[in-house]
Amino acid sequence: MTREDPDIVLSDDTTTVAIHEHTTPNGTRLAIRPESGPGCRLDALELECVTWQEEGFLQKEGTVDPTHSTGKASAEPHATLRIGNEYALVELRAVEIDTEDRLLIESVKMGYTIVLGPSELATLARQEPSFFSTLLETPLGPEPDDLVEFH
Repeated sequence: MTREDPDIVLSDDTTTVAIHEHTTPNGTRLAIRPESGPGCRLDALELECVTWQEEGFLQKEGTVDPTHSTGKASAEPHATLRIGNEYALVELRAVEIDTEDRLLIESVKMGYTIVLGPSELATLARQEPSFFSTLLETPLGPEPDDLVEFH
């Protein structure tokens, strides 16, 4: 398999997304390439922070329709990838739920899971890096009033 060959391809009525593991000198990333529009490469921590968000977090950003769902998939996985670094380990499995292709993203160390379809993955691929920094702040990070200032 070459760097351009997808490990997983997910499709719905409007979107096709190719997903593959991409190794860089700084670690492994998950490359998400929608059929149209920009792609991205996410590291394990960026993927993990997606798993612990409250249901509907993408709708709050006004970036995706209400088909987003969270929880464990009861389907058998079609393919599995592992993306990890010293901070996080994430398993990704292509699953079929109600005859629709989905990507189950599981934070191995923290136990959080989220299931995203091709449209949601394409939405993630369009986000600026600051979007993922914001996700790291919630819900597990300290609230602004709880922050301790160091001098």
